[in-house]
Amino acid sequence: MVQLPEPCDDSTSAKKAGYNTIAEIGKERIRRSAIKIAEEIEKKDQIDLGFRVYKLDKSHFNQWQSEVEPGNVEQLQANLELHSSHIAQETQQEDLLYELLLKAGFELTESIEQKTFGNQRAFSIAEDALLICLEDRIEPETVEAMVAAEPAEIIVKDSAFAGNDQLKVNAVQTVKAYNQNSETDIVFKVV
Repeated sequence: MVQLPEPCDDSTSAKKAGYNTIAEIGKERIRRSAIKIAEEIEKKDQIDLGFRVYKLDKSHFNQWQSEVEPGNVEQLQANLELHSSHIAQETQQEDLLYELLLKAGFELTESIEQKTFGNQRAFSIAEDALLICLEDRIEPETVEAMVAAEPAEIIVKDSAFAGNDQLKVNAVQTVKAYNQNSETDIVFKVV
């Protein structure tokens, strides 16, 4: 369901009942439908009656400001500092996860499961078709365990290597070694 946050008119019964927008009415209708379905079926615990609400928002990646006045060193410095980490500071892991999911070409309805690889958590999308690790630091064992799961693609944060170029090179080489010995290739992306 897609709904604009159209405000409810002050004179409507919906507004008087506490619903400020048409979208809020839609969410309540879905909740009530799920309750009714759960009451009518026998195997309630075997069906997912939940739903998620997504709101269109700006990207969680900092955008490069290419318009710098010639000779304006302060403006150029501000742009460079903005991109010392290209992921916006206020970004939550789940928000970044869904943006990466969409950019990788997956649907928002795809199955997402949290799994442990090595000693770290990662998100498995579509039963390990895509693995996304959003930890602040990544361990070599995590990369090895993710590669062993044989996904089509692995995505990790660039900042997880924390300036450790050797760790990044080793991660790339781990994927490259797998690809040389396998019929299918794993795509390894750093964001």
